[in-house]
Amino acid sequence: MNNEGMSLVVVSHDRLLYKAIGKAVGEWQVRLRQVNSHESALQAVAEGQPNIVLIDAETPGMDVGHTCQILRNEAEPPNLEIILISDDDSTAGRIAAYNDGADDYVTKPLHFDELLSKLSIALRRQQRHLELNSFAQMASQTAMMAMTNAGELGVLLQFLKQSFDCHDYRALAAAAAAALNQYSLSATVQIRTDQGDSYAAAYEGDVTPLAESIIDQLRSQGRIFDFNQRTIFNYPNISVLVKNMPLDDPERYGRMKDHVAMLAEGAQARVQAIQAELELAHKKTALETLLESTNTALLKIEQTYQKHRTSSMEIVGELMSGLEQLFILLGLSEPQEQQLYNLVKEAVDRNTALYDEGLQTDELFEDILRLLDYFLHDR
Repeated sequence: MNNEGMSLVVVSHDRLLYKAIGKAVGEWQVRLRQVNSHESALQAVAEGQPNIVLIDAETPGMDVGHTCQILRNEAEPPNLEIILISDDDSTAGRIAAYNDGADDYVTKPLHFDELLSKLSIALRRQQRHLELNSFAQMASQTAMMAMTNAGELGVLLQFLKQSFDCHDYRALAAAAAAALNQYSLSATVQIRTDQGDSYAAAYEGDVTPLAESIIDQLRSQGRIFDFNQRTIFNYPNISVLVKNMPLDDPERYGRMKDHVAMLAEGAQARVQAIQAELELAHKKTALETLLESTNTALLKIEQTYQKHRTSSMEIVGELMSGLEQLFILLGLSEPQEQQLYNLVKEAVDRNTALYDEGLQTDELFEDILRLLDYFLHDR
């Protein structure tokens, strides 16, 4: 183990003990300091921030237990290693040292191998403590970042969900600007339709003509374009101009770039969906108009057909009546009357057959009219 730069503080009035410790660690490149009181021990630790403090339990005029407790609870660094050196080899003495906050216990007279082993163990334990602290800080930062990202992604998901309730471009632009405001971003959102119409919104209020003109000039500068603290995100039907990107915080700046790009991409998809919805609604209106016109025309055709049929029947009736009177006036023989009658009857029968075919036409008209009525009113 590398002991270079290690620092030890020995709390003891005994110069021989101090020299013995110095001799034991003589081959180590350590800084060694001796103090002999509670106050000087606290001062030495505060000034030098040593790795290990060795406390002589028999130091006169000092409450060793109290010193241990103060060093354990208040000293810096918090991972300070405390080893108690004592004449007492009893279990009770070791328990008391443990309760006072000591990390290890060495009995007198000192054995160099034992002391060096305990110092090495203390240094390894301190190193592991530092590594665990570093890992804990990294884990805490990772957890905080994860929670931050979760909150930021929650804003994005909420917008995407809300966008499905937006059925016009102004509402969608306003929803996007409001979502970006939750990131503390001041943004202008411009939506453009394939028909050339443009709609813009900003959370702070009305969109200024200057903001719209900047978007119009920069929307051809690529997907993402930075200038000063501003960034514009361009998609075929939407541009988002952010005025206050956090350039002083590179980590947050990167996250915001990702979030705004995803929001704009989601809004782009919704614009295309709204265009499809509006086109479908327009086609539906045109179809309904066509069906209404067709229905009206068929009704007129049926009325005209019924009128002609009625007139035709009246004409046939008048013909038969006139024929009967004509038979009387002409004085025809019975065979002549029969021949003329048969000729007229044949024509009437043919006309009647046409009427019978007309009944089928009536049924077809009724089916068509019922179908049109269903499409126009019942769906």
